Amino acid sequence: MAFNQSCYGIRGIEKVSDTDYIYYYLKYIVNEIIQNSYGAVFDTITTKTFDNIDINLPSLDTQKKITFILNSFDDKIDVLYRQNATLEKMAETLFRQWFIVEAKDDWEDVKLGDFFSIKTGKKDANYAVENGSYPFFTCSQKIFSAPDFSFEGSAILLAGNGDFNIKRYTGKFEAYQRTYVLIPYDTEFYNFLYILMKYYLLDITDGHRGSVVNFITKGMIENFKFYIPKADYNNKLKIFNDLYKKVDDNTYQISTLERLRDTLLPKLMSGEIRVQCDEEAL
Repeated sequence: MAFNQSCYGIRGIEKVSDTDYIYYYLKYIVNEIIQNSYGAVFDTITTKTFDNIDINLPSLDTQKKITFILNSFDDKIDVLYRQNATLEKMAETLFRQWFIVEAKDDWEDVKLGDFFSIKTGKKDANYAVENGSYPFFTCSQKIFSAPDFSFEGSAILLAGNGDFNIKRYTGKFEAYQRTYVLIPYDTEFYNFLYILMKYYLLDITDGHRGSVVNFITKGMIENFKFYIPKADYNNKLKIFNDLYKKVDDNTYQISTLERLRDTLLPKLMSGEIRVQCDEEAL
C-alpha cells in the first residue's frame, strides 16, 4: 500500500498484539484520540498522540478471538455491500439496453415533472444530530440523522448544489433546504426513475448556475425530457423493482449488523463481555 504524510500506518507486534485487534481498539477509543488532537484550522494528531494512549491488551489468544467475532460482522457487511454494487450495476445495464440501445423513434416524449411533484427540504445543516431517529439528507454524499421527519414515502433525493449526487430512500426522513425531494405519484416508477436520473444526471444538471457555488433549479429537473415506449412495459419496471427490493433487504441487514457490531465493540474491548469459546464454536 501507499499513503501520504498525513496518515499513520500501525501494525501489531508479533507474539504481542494482533493488528486487527489494534484496529478495533482504535475505533473503540476514537473519541479519546480526537480529544488529544490540536490545530487552529484542522484537527491534527502526531505520533506523540499515541504515546499518551493506554491500551487494554489481553492475551494474544483472546485478542484473536475478539477480532474473529468482529471480523465476522465486517466480512458479512462487506459481502452485502458488494452484492448491492452488483445488483445496481445489473439494473443500470438493463436500463441502458432496454431504454437507450433499443429505443424507437415512435416512443413517447415525456418530462420528469409528469411523474412527481418537486419539493425541497426546509431544514438547515444545523438540524443534524447524533443518533437521530431519522435519516437527514443534505447535499453531502454522507447521510446524517435528524430528531424528526417531514417526509414519508419512496423518494429520490437530488442534491441541489455541490456535486449533484443522487440517492434513494423509502420511509420517514428529513431533508436539507437545498435538497430536492422527488416522490413519484406511482411507486411502480420509483426505481425506474431513480436509474434514469442516475444515467442522465450530467444532462439534468448541465445547465447549472452560480458564480461561486453551482446549483440547479426546480425547473431544470421538472422540464427534463426523455422517451419511453407507448406500449406496456410493466414487466421491465417489475424487474427493476425486484432488483432494488433485494438491495433494500441487503441494506437493512447491513444496518442491523453494523448496529450489533458497534454495540459489541465497546463491550468486548472493555472486558464487559469475555470471550472464552474456541473459534470453531463461533
